[in-house]
Amino acid sequence: MRAISPAMFIAFRELLGMNKEQCAAYLRIDVRTLHRWESGRCPISFAAFELLRVIQESVTFKMSHPVWDGWFISMDGVLVSPDLGGNQGLFTPGRLNYIASQGTEASHLRREVNRLEAELNETKEENTQLRQMFVAQGVVDELAAMQNTISELMNRIATARIIQFPAAPIDQPQEIAA
Repeated sequence: MRAISPAMFIAFRELLGMNKEQCAAYLRIDVRTLHRWESGRCPISFAAFELLRVIQESVTFKMSHPVWDGWFISMDGVLVSPDLGGNQGLFTPGRLNYIASQGTEASHLRREVNRLEAELNETKEENTQLRQMFVAQGVVDELAAMQNTISELMNRIATARIIQFPAAPIDQPQEIAA
């Protein structure tokens, strides 16, 4: 059986985030013994190394990061959130996969909503322009009606009976010679 190197032992200890004092306390050994193991002066206990390896591979250690504080995996394999009550805080692998797929679907739907909003804005702009043209057309129609009214008035004037009056003599002023 291959001996455990001090570097390997130190790597596992550091991977677990333990300083020498914490590791010694956890393994129930003296700090000087740990120092002798890590310096290579004494062979490292296989049981101590194996314990660190098992801890490193355990679910408990993997869930011991501060951001997972309070979370745990129940006996039936369900991830339990400390912040959510009832079924909302229970996460099975299937539910986690479903949540992840919902995020992808939501992303697709957001893109579709953005596309439809852009299309709607174009349609609103076109509608506004058409309404403005309609209002302008209303002014044109009103001007055309006024032109018809003026034409009718002009026609009435043109068909009126004209009475001729004799021209009155106009006295011309005399020029005064100077």
